[in-house]
Amino acid sequence: MKKNGYVIAVLTAAIGISGWFYINSKPEQSVIADTEANQATVSIPEGNTANPAPTSKQKPDEIVKTDKVIENQISQVSDEPNEINRAFIKEVGILGYKQGWDLLLDKIKSGEIDLNSQNQATKEELSRHFVAWLTADELAEAFNFGFVTPSKSFVSSAVLGKKDKDGNYDEASIIESLKVIQNNGLDLKQSFNYKGSDVQISPFSKATAHQLPEVIDYLVSVNAAPEASKFNWDYLRFKKSINNELVSHLLELGYYQSLSNMSPETINALKDKHLSTYKLIEPHLI
Repeated sequence: MKKNGYVIAVLTAAIGISGWFYINSKPEQSVIADTEANQATVSIPEGNTANPAPTSKQKPDEIVKTDKVIENQISQVSDEPNEINRAFIKEVGILGYKQGWDLLLDKIKSGEIDLNSQNQATKEELSRHFVAWLTADELAEAFNFGFVTPSKSFVSSAVLGKKDKDGNYDEASIIESLKVIQNNGLDLKQSFNYKGSDVQISPFSKATAHQLPEVIDYLVSVNAAPEASKFNWDYLRFKKSINNELVSHLLELGYYQSLSNMSPETINALKDKHLSTYKLIEPHLI
């Protein structure tokens, strides 16, 4: 009898636990769930794009509810002093994407979004996104109101931020953002080590790796380019297609002086996959 009573008690407890999980398994509406369900996939844009119109599946009251959830979650604060609060950054990005970056800046100015509540790591990461999301004028405003906390990778982030409606890099917009950055006292030569390696990332290296000739010329014009003997040509090894006109232009700028540092792996890759590019640099390899 004691054994049967024990079995019955265990079964009762199991049923009770199952019921609790069933009742509490319905997730509360969150920004991520709402976004995925009603708008397919929303990714935080690299550049400044138009706000999307609500889909036919999304009701006006759902939009309002989503915005309220966003505003509530923006107040989240990271518990760890050096941990990036990525939930905060994502929600800020979604808010700017949905309602406009100018309105986002207004919310920060009014204190509705409290940047001061976030740790240094989060503010630096948000600034890195700001330089990609905002137009040059909006970025200037962010600087003026002290919303920008530059990190070592901040300046380089400006190079890949802006794209046009066709998905191509908007070099004119990138240059305008670089001007704002320089006007605020930051060095456009600033570089950082990529993920702890010896590879140095700078605005110039990003502009060459992504084949942006106008940005390259601007950086040269403001003395924000590396010395002719210290350019890293090994980026060519990782390109599926190479702009030979840009390679020729880099040679004309004097960067043939760095070809002696090109790795054997890059030389062999050019011979195998980009013979026309190899023919361009071959005379300078001797």
